[in-house]
Amino acid sequence: MRKFMVSCMGIFLMTWGLSTDVFASDLNHSKRFKIGNILLANASPQNYEDSVDEEIKIGMLVDKVATPSGEFYDVQFYAEGEPLENVKTIRIKTPESKNILLKNPVGLSYLEVEAYNMGIDDLEKRFPEGKYQVSLSPRKYGKATTFDMEYDFPAAPVVTSPTSGATDVSLSPTFEWESMADDDIDGLLLILLTEDFSENYIELIRYLPKETTSFSISEGLLEANTEYELDVVAYKAFGENAYMTGVRYISFTTSSATLPE
Repeated sequence: MRKFMVSCMGIFLMTWGLSTDVFASDLNHSKRFKIGNILLANASPQNYEDSVDEEIKIGMLVDKVATPSGEFYDVQFYAEGEPLENVKTIRIKTPESKNILLKNPVGLSYLEVEAYNMGIDDLEKRFPEGKYQVSLSPRKYGKATTFDMEYDFPAAPVVTSPTSGATDVSLSPTFEWESMADDDIDGLLLILLTEDFSENYIELIRYLPKETTSFSISEGLLEANTEYELDVVAYKAFGENAYMTGVRYISFTTSSATLPE
């Protein structure tokens, strides 16, 4: 059975009303950065130290991730904004009236809870379709937010070049995938990052129109003999600050550098 994990950004207390069992993940898809943090910000990752939000923003994201080892699902909730420092409790009520209770005793301005690497059975059991209500206490800091979730996932883009696990890939490759122009999506997100941290570590993030079928990498960005992760994401909104995605994850290794004659 696939395992289940809840991760939190910051320090706060959590009461998990869905299950008393919380496990570490056994899958290898990179969680070093989160697609939800990009989509929910509607921009490149934010600098929270420099941002001052007058209102609390609450968001939800549900991913269907296709990897060479199979499919799995992620669910993420988040809240951010300077007034969140005064919020003592965030309650997430599921369609089955079970609760996820987040306590904020130290006055954080950003809170996140995520369940990831779930199989479809875990998703259906823990996060069934229906209405999710997120409420704040004290209530004066914001009215309850409701997300109406259905399992209407976009298809994961089909990457045709490079193939998953490919080696000897060009240092200036063109990534290609099958057209999704006729699919019910709002757009595409391309994410490229180095598999292992190093002094040459990169994260490349690009929003693309849904009609796009390729993206070329300029010479000089990639390193020789290096493994990279590529995520091509089809996304669509199902409410304000709420997204559902189909994610194709692959990895590839670049070729050796060609020495000048």
